[in-house]
Amino acid sequence: MKNSRSKIKIFFILGSLGYGGTETQIFNYLLNIDYEKYEPVLIIMSKHKYQYKMEEKLVDKGVLLIDLSTKNNAIFKLLNLIRVITKIKPDLLYSAHFYTNAYAGVAGQLFNIPSIGSIRSDYYNDVAQINTLHRILSLKLVTIIIANSNAGMKNL
Repeated sequence: MKNSRSKIKIFFILGSLGYGGTETQIFNYLLNIDYEKYEPVLIIMSKHKYQYKMEEKLVDKGVLLIDLSTKNNAIFKLLNLIRVITKIKPDLLYSAHFYTNAYAGVAGQLFNIPSIGSIRSDYYNDVAQINTLHRILSLKLVTIIIANSNAGMKNL
């Protein structure tokens, strides 16, 4: 149990850091989060050409940014995420993209860390981009799923 003086460590897991809606939302969260209460860590799974423009502002604000995009293999990314989790010991894993839910879910199950998964749009757009096993892991292993639309929840 955390004492009242320690910060809550939150891993924000993003597919990439570009100028999309999800990325902008997380970017704004991280610029405005209460740094007295929370210690945010941004995990980037893939490179994006506009990433560097946003990184500087976040690092200046005090966000620890960890780039796991060096390998294109999902297993290597998961193993690197596990390595980072064992070092930093987060209290919460928040996946901002549907295809990163599987990473948050697997890691959350392994380390008994609550994980939040995301659905954007109508759900069908999210699942069309990934294979069946990845879809199942993304839906079943996270602690809870949040959606940004009624259609996303209805189509689950």
